[in-house]
Amino acid sequence: MTTKPSFCSHIERDEQGRIIYKKPLLTHITEVARSAREAILALPDGIARKNRLAELAFLIGVTHDFGKYTSFFQSYLLEDADHGIAKNHSFISAVWSAFLLASQSHNTNEDKYHEMLLCFGAILYHHGNLNNFSATLRDICVYADPQKRNSLDLKPKQTLDALFEKQLPDLLQRAAAIEVEFRTLIPNLPPLHAFQQALADPQSGFYKQLENARWFYEDKMEEAACERLHFELYLLFSALIDSDKRDAARIGLEATRLPIPENLVQQFTRQAQFVAADPVVAKIRSDLFAALEAQAGEIPLTQKIFTITSPTGSGKTLAALNFAIKLRHRLAQEQGAAPRIIYALPFTSIIDQNHNVFEKVLSLLPDFAANSSRYLLKHHHLADVCYVTEEVAAESLPLDKSLLLIESWESEIIVTTYVQLFHTIFSSKNRLLKKYHNLVGSIIILDEAQNLPVEYWPLARHMLRWLAEAGNCTIIMMTATQPLIFSRNEAMELVPNPKQSFQALDRIYFHIHHQRQELREFAAHFASQLEPDKSYAVILNTIKSSLQFFRFLEKSGVLSHELFYLSTNIVPDHRWQRIADMRQKLEHRSSIILVSTQVIEAGVDLDFDIIYRDLAPIDSMVQAAGRANRHGIHGKGHVHIVRLADTENREFARWIYGKAHLGVAAELLKDRQELNEYKFLELVQKNYEKLVKTKDLSEGEKIYRDWWQCSDYEALQRFQLISAKFGYVDVFLAVNPEAENVWKRYLNGVLRERDFKQRQQNYLQLRSDFRRYIISAPLKSTKEFFWNHVRGDQIKPGYIPCDAIEDYYDPQTGYKRIEDDKIMIF
Repeated sequence: MTTKPSFCSHIERDEQGRIIYKKPLLTHITEVARSAREAILALPDGIARKNRLAELAFLIGVTHDFGKYTSFFQSYLLEDADHGIAKNHSFISAVWSAFLLASQSHNTNEDKYHEMLLCFGAILYHHGNLNNFSATLRDICVYADPQKRNSLDLKPKQTLDALFEKQLPDLLQRAAAIEVEFRTLIPNLPPLHAFQQALADPQSGFYKQLENARWFYEDKMEEAACERLHFELYLLFSALIDSDKRDAARIGLEATRLPIPENLVQQFTRQAQFVAADPVVAKIRSDLFAALEAQAGEIPLTQKIFTITSPTGSGKTLAALNFAIKLRHRLAQEQGAAPRIIYALPFTSIIDQNHNVFEKVLSLLPDFAANSSRYLLKHHHLADVCYVTEEVAAESLPLDKSLLLIESWESEIIVTTYVQLFHTIFSSKNRLLKKYHNLVGSIIILDEAQNLPVEYWPLARHMLRWLAEAGNCTIIMMTATQPLIFSRNEAMELVPNPKQSFQALDRIYFHIHHQRQELREFAAHFASQLEPDKSYAVILNTIKSSLQFFRFLEKSGVLSHELFYLSTNIVPDHRWQRIADMRQKLEHRSSIILVSTQVIEAGVDLDFDIIYRDLAPIDSMVQAAGRANRHGIHGKGHVHIVRLADTENREFARWIYGKAHLGVAAELLKDRQELNEYKFLELVQKNYEKLVKTKDLSEGEKIYRDWWQCSDYEALQRFQLISAKFGYVDVFLAVNPEAENVWKRYLNGVLRERDFKQRQQNYLQLRSDFRRYIISAPLKSTKEFFWNHVRGDQIKPGYIPCDAIEDYYDPQTGYKRIEDDKIMIF
């Protein structure tokens, strides 16, 4: 009696290498297919072709691991046998999926070719990154002709040799068992020998359809008309890889989403105690909250792009959250799906305070503690890898499973960075695209939207508009300095009269000092003008100038004020502590001086009496002003704009900012000596109007065309939200015994751990603590021994041990840089 073959998709081994768990292949493809289909069906009804896309998601899920039915893959999985290319499964699975669609689809030719491309592309790359696959389709058709196949490049020929000479014959030997399994999911499945016959005949209808699909793809590329194909491919690819990874990790999908009461923020504001504010500021905050609340119930749901323009300190965060939750409730009733709320910020340094506010609001829910991660996630590279759900008794899931759910944004509200958001929208990377299907249909709030680089405004406009129109997303751009990303015809302003809010404010007075000053001269003048009962922040453009200024103040003996320093020269752990210490002192009206770089400009909740800001772009100066007299209760805040230079009369601003930004700023300020707060809005609007005329915006347009319209994925490499710092290296600073212990755990559990999976687990567990002590330092101002432990491998971080820390790290100013090139050791 012949034994029926069994097929596995995944296994688990114990520490001795023994197999302790086998996942049946049929179970895996069934669960992935159903999960991928449900992911698409969970999208809003406004997504075009949603039901058909759900059917395709099911087909893709069923066929994505077809190649695992070969004996080559099974012996590789169970016995660790090496069969080379023959064990690979993605390529033959992609061809099989396209064959099934070509055999069964009753669509018109163009729709059929479109769908063949979707299935082929999603499966072909499901273990890698998306890419253009026109050449792969061409190679298949060329290989069909024995006279031409030797003209193929080596790698594609080897892949096709393996398919025809090994994988197909092997599958035919076990065809009966495979067909029995597949027909439980696809009842009208054509027999496997029909697949083999179609591939064996160069004149078969399948090859003709495959060739036509390739021409259809290439025509779309030539016409710059790949948008719909790309959007649906990204959606199906995301649903597949997220479902596949979760099933492989044995993470079940939650059956239901969690509701958030539409009046939750109102309930919170009635109970919470807020910092006292000037009556004018308090009125602006209450008016903004009320206006957005009213808009949430009145705006047409067909409108998808909004702006919220309101002064710094006007309570935008809570007002926007309240608006989003109320709008979410309306949208859920209208389109059958509650949108996730994605709150994106430009910097990790300000995520925690916004996340904490949301956490306090959601804590009013009785089941929040038990399901905190299903309600609220914080996702950035420094965040803890921790996913809490009721099913694990209010504890976190294992790290690898937590990471999968966090990275796929499996939550109702996600607080994240621009890097995570925009590098998902503008990406082809597998790991980033896991969350794409959860991004579609969401409410996206872009806080501090002016921080998106001007050169990417056209790219952002195109893709955010595409997500709004095709992806049914709601886009909210929120800032005190609204960039001109969308035209007034495209975006609806939610604040009834933004100008009125600015005109009502009289918290801050700008003083413009046009005369260029050498840094030391300015420092002496600053020290001589100090008022004993005032708090000061001096925001400088470079770490070098900030350190020089701080040291001058130290030496000058400014005894009436406590000195603080803040920049990325200080390890994150000390930065967070310092911000908390300063906030407490400022609340108690202590006289302090903060010397800082731009790290405090966007969203950091500190409130000084007087600000000095080195020349910068207009929006940066306005953001800096937002750290002065935020609540309007201490008379009037003063902001001094100064032009600082080094001993060779070179302005520090030009080391950091582009010529266009500084040129526009200088032009707008040239005839002004003073400026009231109510003029900010007008100034910022003029700034952006001039910038879009001055700055070269062609790169963003070109990326959009090359990638999204023409399927050139290499164009995405030109998108960098944070420019790479060449000549910089990461250094771990063991600033205290706790940090030293973290390093030892990293050394033993990560660097010295040979088992990849365990090494990854150890790093995930350690990552949040580890990054608290990392700074990015210029290579030219470091010393060779930092890399002794890695033999010069700069991919791994440098290391300064605790017993040497005093020589290389100052608790006040941070990392001690070598200024004289002559004493560098290499």
